[in-house]
Amino acid sequence: MNTTSKDSPASSVDGPRSGGLRGFLVGSAFGIRPGEGNLAWLFFTYFLALTTVHFAAKSVRQALYIDVIGADKLPYVFLAVALISYPVLVLYSRLAGRFKHSTIIIGTTVLHAAGLVLFFALFSIESWQRGVAALYYVWLGMAFAIAVSQVWSYANHIFDPRQARRLFAFIGAGGLLGAIPGGLLAWSVTRIAGTTSTLLAAAAVMRAVPVLVLLIERNRPNIRPVSARPGRARVEQAKGGFQIIRRSRLLLLITLLMLTTVVVGQLVGWQFYWHV
Repeated sequence: MNTTSKDSPASSVDGPRSGGLRGFLVGSAFGIRPGEGNLAWLFFTYFLALTTVHFAAKSVRQALYIDVIGADKLPYVFLAVALISYPVLVLYSRLAGRFKHSTIIIGTTVLHAAGLVLFFALFSIESWQRGVAALYYVWLGMAFAIAVSQVWSYANHIFDPRQARRLFAFIGAGGLLGAIPGGLLAWSVTRIAGTTSTLLAAAAVMRAVPVLVLLIERNRPNIRPVSARPGRARVEQAKGGFQIIRRSRLLLLITLLMLTTVVVGQLVGWQFYWHV
């Protein structure tokens, strides 16, 4: 995490300290201190928009895959996502190390939106639907995993450790709430224009992300520039993180808990789709 310089604290972002009832309510409810409001709400909205897109696009993924290929084939695509994740994330790590956070986020967001439009077009080719449904399932899993990692990497770059402890739960709440507008978006668009049209609506919502990133860049505090590590160094640093987890019983237990949660969630989801 980057530490803000003494001459340019994060409180300078919003200008003068905000007082009154609004400032009190915001600060007491969400842990946002004076001067942090703009960035905190921008990151909240950024994550909200991102998960809105994901849950809308995910509804299309589940419906078409099960309809075209079948729920009994879901374990195969789960395995494909797991096998493809590591090389894709390593490649992304090497690429991301060469650009600013804002640049790589805007670039991948444009590709994400373009991918949604492309899959909308591909799904219209009836003879390709089985292959497209499988490819779309894997692609969406990869795209969302990268997008979420970008949110936290970017927030980690903007906020100092003390701010992170207070604000990350609030930012994460935006991601959880995204399931509501995402589901409503998929339901309403599907009723009016059909299932695959949800992809176009999701791509339209995705356009908000570059705007929010530019606003974050405009409101961010002045921090000391940090030289970008080369991609190989970032991969080695990640390997160092695995070593830390292995040496810490607490981190190892947390890792196992998260692994168990994902496995159980996938199994329960598979059983649900199988019976539905």
